Amino acid sequence: MNIHTTIPDEAVPAWQYRVDQFNAGSGQPPVDIEGFAQITRDVETEGYAASYAAYQLTQLVPLGDQFNAAPTNVQDQVKALLAPYNL
Repeated sequence: MNIHTTIPDEAVPAWQYRVDQFNAGSGQPPVDIEGFAQITRDVETEGYAASYAAYQLTQLVPLGDQFNAAPTNVQDQVKALLAPYNL
């Protein structure tokens, strides 16, 4: 997914100042404002993805509890259904 954003003209010097700071301390090849914006979105996206993965895990816990409470024959049936998926 591509998302386009706009930086107001009056804010460009502030962004450039921050990019200059980043370039001075990153130890990586210099980036422009667009590259810096992408880096910040990548970091933010990683955080969102980690948060979502944690949320998904919380949704699995009740399901696991239900599975553990099920009679053994039901557990065996579920395991047999999941076996082809190595789960």
